[in-house]
Amino acid sequence: MHRPSRHYRVVVATLTRSRPQMLGMLIRSWAQIQLPQNCSVSFLVVENDTEPRSATVVQNANEMMAETPLRHVLEPQLGIAYARNRAAREAICQAADLLLFIDDDEEPAEDWLVRIVSAYRYSGALLLGGPVRARPPLQVLTPLEAKIYANVADYYWQREKQMHAAVVRNGRPVRIATNNWLADLSLFTKYGLWFDDTLGFSGGEDSDFSTKVHDMGLPMLWVDDAI
Repeated sequence: MHRPSRHYRVVVATLTRSRPQMLGMLIRSWAQIQLPQNCSVSFLVVENDTEPRSATVVQNANEMMAETPLRHVLEPQLGIAYARNRAAREAICQAADLLLFIDDDEEPAEDWLVRIVSAYRYSGALLLGGPVRARPPLQVLTPLEAKIYANVADYYWQREKQMHAAVVRNGRPVRIATNNWLADLSLFTKYGLWFDDTLGFSGGEDSDFSTKVHDMGLPMLWVDDAI
């Protein structure tokens, strides 16, 4: 099902807790990305903490985000799945069509949002994901730091190759992680899928979610160039 001409309301969300410097870098990168045509885009920070410790970071960034609304909400029930479900509920309350997740220690390529939304429009997929790569540090690294960076970069590259292989083998991805994630909100409102909050702090709520989407036979897509 192609959707080339429809107008979409898009919410780009991140979860955060006690990482104000990284969050600030992410928001600055949000201010610089290209926005997809025929879309209304807003940004959302869900702080998963007992107090709004990062609210000031978001407030100070609002001038940078003059063309796109930026909101902060506090989710005091601790647990990643609770925070993800809160983001979904907030997006639904805004009558959004699409919800995207990116981690608070990441920065998207300038064309990331354009590419992943375009892939959604022309694919008919309901859940989409793309690669995450380790960006080389700007400063000179010590030999130990260089080895650590090389190991991290290789880890992400191996994951990307594994995803390629899975798509070739199965015709579609089996698992899509929330560090680069787009979902049609009908997955929540129509199909009744939510993140499993019984997982607590263990993680894996995104793997569980995408496995359910896969097992229901709903269309999924891997977007190589949405980095």
